[in-house]
This record gives sequence, C-alpha cells and structure tokens, in this order.
Amino acid sequence: MVCAIWAIPNLSSHFKEVIVHREGIDWACVGDDLEEWLLVNEGIKASQVTGGTSESDFYPTRKITKIKNLGLNGLPFVNSGWDKIKRPQMLINIAKGIGGEAVFIHDKDISEGQSMYNDIDMYVCTSINDRGPGGIAEAAFCKIPVISTKTGHGLRFKSIKTFNTIEEAIDIINELNSSEEVLEKYINDVHEEITKAMNWKFIADTYWRPLFSKKLALNKP
Repeated sequence: MVCAIWAIPNLSSHFKEVIVHREGIDWACVGDDLEEWLLVNEGIKASQVTGGTSESDFYPTRKITKIKNLGLNGLPFVNSGWDKIKRPQMLINIAKGIGGEAVFIHDKDISEGQSMYNDIDMYVCTSINDRGPGGIAEAAFCKIPVISTKTGHGLRFKSIKTFNTIEEAIDIINELNSSEEVLEKYINDVHEEITKAMNWKFIADTYWRPLFSKKLALNKP
C-alpha cells in the first residue's frame, strides 16, 4: 500500500492521527521539508511525489489584458482554521488596493475545468503555508496570471512573482498592468514553466511510476 501525505505538520491537528507504523505501507509526501520532518520526528522514510494538472481540462480560452478581479479557491469566513492559513481578508485588501474585486471560487465543480476561472483575471495565493495550491497550476494552465506568497508553488517555480505584504502584491499587479506586453510576457513565462513541470505525463513518469514500480517489484518471486 502507498499512502501520500499532503498535510502540514505544524498546522494540522489531524496529522499525528494519520501516521501509522505498519508493515506494508510505503509513505509518500509533497516537499523535501515534509520528507525531512517525517524522518526526524517519526522515523519514516518517505518518497517525494506531487500532483499534476490535466491539460485537457485546463487550457487557455481567453486573453487577459488587464488585471482587475482577483481569485482564490475556497469559501471564506466559515472555518477559522482555513481563514488562518489562507488569509482571505488579505485577498480582499489587495483587490481593494488595485480598485478591483476579490472572487472566492467555491461553488464550482472540478469537472468544469477551465471555466472555473472565467470570473477572475488573476489567481492570488495568500496562504501562510501551502503545498500548492492547485489553483495556481490550474489558472496558469489557462494562461491566467498568478502570484503567491513565499510558499508552495510560489517557491517552487522561479517565474512566479511572490510577495510578503499587501503593498508588495499591489505593486506587482500595478507593474503587470502597466502594459499589455509586460503582462503577456509574464503570463507566457509562468505558463511555459508550470505546464512543463506539472502536466500529468511528466508527473506520472517522474514520481508515481517509479514509486509503484518499486512497490510492485517487491511482490516478484
């Protein structure tokens, strides 16, 4: 059995509950920091994996020439734990700073694919700690610009502009809005890097097939 862990140890009250020392379980995790934490704190050696994004579901359908509406996946101000990590108020404040609107995407199904992001001009990750989020990759696949706090994909991909404060995020957006050429180049740079690294074929060949091949090899006589 292969079990993958996406949880964040210092923020998840349920993390300890899912860790079990049982023969026959191969652990996988997202990120080298989590891999190190599992080894040091639980004595579990885990293989690194990651999730991918479907190019057949998320693809460009429109050209963004001006950033006004900023988006984030999730329903704010219902779960205090979610609010603490995702910081929806920060998105609202950034949107106000550029004279735009904050859009929280929570009433759409994943099967809607690229249409999930039809109402936004930019995806903004405001998390204090994140393993993605998946919305960054999905939006980038659709050629919707993305920016992020210094976590998750914001640290993983060099092309993504990152920020610490509301003011820094506003400055980045204003810079991208300074000309259509500047914005288009940024969108294309992020799209190229993320689609190359997060399409499912690459993800499967790089992470998942080796993991399962190793597991299956143990069953051979």
